[in-house]
Amino acid sequence: MSLLERKVLTLALSIVASERLTDPAFEAYLAKLLVEPDARERFLADPRGEALRAGLRSEQADALERIDRQGLAMAARSFANKRGKRIGGH
Repeated sequence: MSLLERKVLTLALSIVASERLTDPAFEAYLAKLLVEPDARERFLADPRGEALRAGLRSEQADALERIDRQGLAMAARSFANKRGKRIGGH
């Protein structure tokens, strides 16, 4: 499992707990939020609306409204730092 997949899984598990809401579309959307700052900014301004526009189910959008915003920002920064080091060859 890649670093991104682990971060996505951790975020997914933290917001859905025992709910059965994860699927490939949900996980792909979380990954997008980690790697695309513009998508993350739009999401943070309107979590439910952006999730629904991304094609997620209503209950998934509801769960994303409860996402740990600070955790999302930290995971995105961490991933960007590690990705930058790998791309830059450091």
